[in-house]
Amino acid sequence: SDNQYDLFFLANVKNRYQSIMNVLNCVKDAGLKVYDHVYSPGGEPGTTTAYMDYLQSIEIMRHSATILDLVADDNYGLTFRPLEAMFLHKKLITNYPDIVHYDFYEGNKENIYVIQDDKMTGMIDFLRKPYVETGYDMSHYDIEYWLTSYVDQVQNVYNGGK
Repeated sequence: SDNQYDLFFLANVKNRYQSIMNVLNCVKDAGLKVYDHVYSPGGEPGTTTAYMDYLQSIEIMRHSATILDLVADDNYGLTFRPLEAMFLHKKLITNYPDIVHYDFYEGNKENIYVIQDDKMTGMIDFLRKPYVETGYDMSHYDIEYWLTSYVDQVQNVYNGGK
């Protein structure tokens, strides 16, 4: 892997500016290379008012060892970042504690670091470790699988469950 960055982060500030900056500064202070694109219409320090193209973000993720997923306080479900990390064979740092309940967690826990209560103990050590190839099959999270499954379910309902 030709990782140019130790950590990639792309997000809208929303209501988490301080949390974002705490994590990013912790990683930068450890001397690790970070690519961050933090959108904020308010223009807080360390943010931008420009959007990033999704394809460009995927390209940068491809050249990053770890993807950071900091969910907003009002988020009650999985974001795309964990799936992007697994499909791209990248490590993941997240503050979403319920990730441990998803079926993919156990098979990938060597590559997932969960920030607990804003404590980042061990996070820098995690960042310095290489990605562990797990062989976990992510095919049922693929968009093609989802669409096929959805169409099958709709057809099943339409056909009266037969």
